[in-house]
Amino acid sequence: MELIPAGTAVYLAIYALFDIGFETAFFLWFFEPKRPKKRSCVLYIALLFLWNAESMYTTIYLPYEDHFFNSAGYEIISSLIFFALFLLVLQLCAKGNPVRSFAIWQLLDYASLPALFLCSLIRKLAGWPSPMESVTISDFPDCACTFIAYLLTALLLKRFAARWEKKLQRMPLFIAWIILLFENASALLSITDLNTPDYFIGGISATLNIGMALFLLSFILALLIAIALSIASARAAEQTSRLVQAQLELQHNYYASMSKTQTMLRGLRHDLANHLSVLSALKESGREEKLRQYEDSLLDFCTRIEEQAAPDPKWENWKLPGLTPQEHHAFCSALERLLQHPGIPEHAARVCRNMDSLEILFSKNQISKRTLRRIKKDIYWEVISQISNRHQIHPHWKEGDDQWEFILNF
Repeated sequence: MELIPAGTAVYLAIYALFDIGFETAFFLWFFEPKRPKKRSCVLYIALLFLWNAESMYTTIYLPYEDHFFNSAGYEIISSLIFFALFLLVLQLCAKGNPVRSFAIWQLLDYASLPALFLCSLIRKLAGWPSPMESVTISDFPDCACTFIAYLLTALLLKRFAARWEKKLQRMPLFIAWIILLFENASALLSITDLNTPDYFIGGISATLNIGMALFLLSFILALLIAIALSIASARAAEQTSRLVQAQLELQHNYYASMSKTQTMLRGLRHDLANHLSVLSALKESGREEKLRQYEDSLLDFCTRIEEQAAPDPKWENWKLPGLTPQEHHAFCSALERLLQHPGIPEHAARVCRNMDSLEILFSKNQISKRTLRRIKKDIYWEVISQISNRHQIHPHWKEGDDQWEFILNF
């Protein structure tokens, strides 16, 4: 039995190593290990090695259409076994629902398709031989191209991993099941409707039916759009939830501050009543010297009351026209929280109060444009915007020579 050339086997082995390294990288970036990281990686890499080894071994028999490895029965059994193995490994190694994790894994696996398509296009334009027709290692100029394409894809995924990790983990389960069913259905279609050996030997564009290709492409695009809409909806719901939580927190702080102030005023009123009764008793007894001493102590007490009731003026205590006391407290508290943003260094922002506006000045030397964009997306900025829109206060940003200016016109 004539097997595939040795050079092709080397090519497939190199390709398998690329694939294992690529998928291990995004497992570490997009999934939180349930076990110790090294143990989880070993188990996951073992599964990838088994999967690629099975794929490479069955590829040897692709030229023999009647072989058991090319039958639909074997493909179905193999798909079900590896489907169960991936769910089991993700259940053991990654936190979260294994079905959702497997669907995310499939989506990330699709990220390599543009790289592979680009390599196939370059191979055809350059006239390089198909990897299944290659005989020696010298016929693999596309290996370097494949490696670079994988590397660029991995770097792009790494860049967006921190931003998309939690969003993908909020994917609805029915979307995850649709992705998995589509993946397995497309595998069965490739068995029944395509000439599998020619499909691998001649290249992707050799035998793929154009109607089926358009159908699959449309289905993938529709699926990606549905996932994007689902993620956008989940993000909007999370933003609304955070906004409500921030408003409740500010409202709670307002009522706690009011309760504390009322308790303090009741105590001061009680103390003042006691002092006045003692002063009245001393006046009736005619003890002038004792009365003058007590009057001096009473004046000191009144001074302390004034200091507690009217602390040193701060920008939070400036009067903002048109706002109710609760809105004023929420507005100023949100501004205070905004200035405490972790991206704003100490003394990098200052507040100025003019006759008809409130200005917050951010130093350009200490705050970058990226930090400024994060400030504009902060939940307390949303609180300020809501209160401003409710009372027709027009906030806007202005770029100065050495500072960013956030201006509120009343």
